[in-house]
Amino acid sequence: TPEESRYLEESRAAVAAFEEEQKAALARAAELEQEERNAMLAEAGMVGLPDISTRDLSEYLTEMPADGASICSTESVLYSYDQMVKDLYFLTVRYGDYISMGVIGNTMDQRAIYQAVIGNANATKHIVIYYALDATDCIDTVLAMNQLEVYCKARKNGTAYKSHSIDSIFEDVCIHVIPMANPDGVAVNQYGLDALRTDEARASVQAAYDADVAAGRTTAPIESYLKTYIANAAGVDLGCNFDIGWEEYTSGPETPSASGYKGTAPFSEVESQAIVNLVDSVSTAAVIGYGTAGNEIRYDYEYDGPAEQGVSNVTDIGGESLATSLGAKTGYEAVVTPKFDERNAGGASQYFLHVKQIPAVTVKTGSGEPPLDETQMSSIWSANSEILQMIGNLYTNGL
Repeated sequence: TPEESRYLEESRAAVAAFEEEQKAALARAAELEQEERNAMLAEAGMVGLPDISTRDLSEYLTEMPADGASICSTESVLYSYDQMVKDLYFLTVRYGDYISMGVIGNTMDQRAIYQAVIGNANATKHIVIYYALDATDCIDTVLAMNQLEVYCKARKNGTAYKSHSIDSIFEDVCIHVIPMANPDGVAVNQYGLDALRTDEARASVQAAYDADVAAGRTTAPIESYLKTYIANAAGVDLGCNFDIGWEEYTSGPETPSASGYKGTAPFSEVESQAIVNLVDSVSTAAVIGYGTAGNEIRYDYEYDGPAEQGVSNVTDIGGESLATSLGAKTGYEAVVTPKFDERNAGGASQYFLHVKQIPAVTVKTGSGEPPLDETQMSSIWSANSEILQMIGNLYTNGL
């Protein structure tokens, strides 16, 4: 009837108008989200500037907290690469007798991979600790920086650890801390695609997303996808890029991806190369990786080689002594972990243990799905605040 036809036309028009309103609302929401992201990037120093590592860091001294105030904080896990670099520099300014910083590599997006060095650089025992190899592990960068400041304060104040002076503990021990082993990935995870400065890096991450969509590995919009992005800017999962079980690991994606892609060859990535080159350049007694999550310490990896050498007062098979000592300090369970196979890549700890015969363990902080939020920082900090002193003491006094 004419009335029905008119009603149908009016209904269609109403639906079309509603759909247009929804599109406009979604577009405006996207604009607001972009504006907010741009503001965050500007605040983090990521807009229109070369990497902070190329600048004179003394330019930032006006931002350094006043004497007596802490440089680092555990209040927020949204802790940018640029802020980490500034804080490392501030620590070297305030505690220059006890800490130094240096660059061990440069990423696809031209970020420097930094190490902080504490203890005696000429020591016979060096321990390498890396954090945030997975981009979602950025909470552990906050942990690393605060651990460094606690160490520096203890060293300056002459605070003892288990009745031993910090000076004596570090007479023949040097610890190399890599607070953010995957800075490009962390930037992407925290701030999105716009955090990347170079066309190459942006195109690479976009291609990884497109490949994951095409393969059915994700249906999420790219903004949500990047919040769980583990890889580096090349789309390589760095935990799969070490030369241990690389050939055997065949179940991961065959193209760059948010996670699981092992790369074109072992050590194809500058981030994994940087860690290995650092370990090879000193007399390394142990390697420790910090990541999330599980509140556990993984070790053994079915190691069947000889006892590792170079560990004073510690007889260590498969990192057992190191793992149990860390477990006693943190309250985390020391877990014997299986060896690599076709479904699980070997990773850094297995490489250093099986190939280099260096005690190597992985500390998994917090619980739940990464990235972890601020609510977990208190318990993580409580368990790990004195780890640097504890490790130094372990390799000096065996306690």
